[in-house]
Amino acid sequence: MPVRMRGWVLCVAMFGPLAPASGQAVGAPPRPNQGAGAVLRGRITEAGDTVPVPGAEIELVGTAVRHWADNHGRFAFAGVPAGSYEVRVRVIGYQPQTVRMAFEDGGVADRTIALQRLPNALTEVRIEGRMLKVPARYEEVYRRAARGWGTFINRDEIVRRNPLDVKSLLYAIPGVMVNDRGIQFQRCQDNILGMSWPTQVYVDGVRMTAAGASINEALSLVPPTAIQAIEVYRGVSQIPAEFLDNACAVIAIWTRSY
Repeated sequence: MPVRMRGWVLCVAMFGPLAPASGQAVGAPPRPNQGAGAVLRGRITEAGDTVPVPGAEIELVGTAVRHWADNHGRFAFAGVPAGSYEVRVRVIGYQPQTVRMAFEDGGVADRTIALQRLPNALTEVRIEGRMLKVPARYEEVYRRAARGWGTFINRDEIVRRNPLDVKSLLYAIPGVMVNDRGIQFQRCQDNILGMSWPTQVYVDGVRMTAAGASINEALSLVPPTAIQAIEVYRGVSQIPAEFLDNACAVIAIWTRSY
């Protein structure tokens, strides 16, 4: 009996434990990307051209998975569940587009989707009771302003006020506190915890505060004479989807060279 026991132990040591039916050794690490979902990325452009369409909503129909294209029409998001879906793209001023796509765990789907511009191009909008002409290329900026969610400062007002810096344009906005130390939004202050939630500054669609720049530093990058329009959103309930990432308040500056 003791001899047979030693022989059994020797056999296990030489040949190791039996592999499971799946063919993966016991204790082996999981296969790469197993169950991680897919990556969907791409670009939204105008049909028949390479002109980007910013702010388009990309949605997997029937799921809660959605994203918005950046100022260059690009989008990317991970964790898409494996399967076949209809991908729907929508943005004001363009014909909605739906395409069928299949996704595999660990796969990357790269797709350019072209949208057909609707014939009624935006030329004028009513903002705070005033009819304003929409400059070429700024259609989405003025379209958001027409919704009335935030505060909009256009080129005419900037010229009339002739401010020394961008901060000076924000003094009269309710709920915005401007001083030498910087800018604070009242709705972003936690009076109980004494914390201030993120305020993001964008210049021509690029988030300048993403790399750690302060609000003051970001605003000082652009002189008032170079600005076509400014969008100011004072709280989460006002912020459009394209600016909502990690933001309690947003200042979006659009230069005349955009």
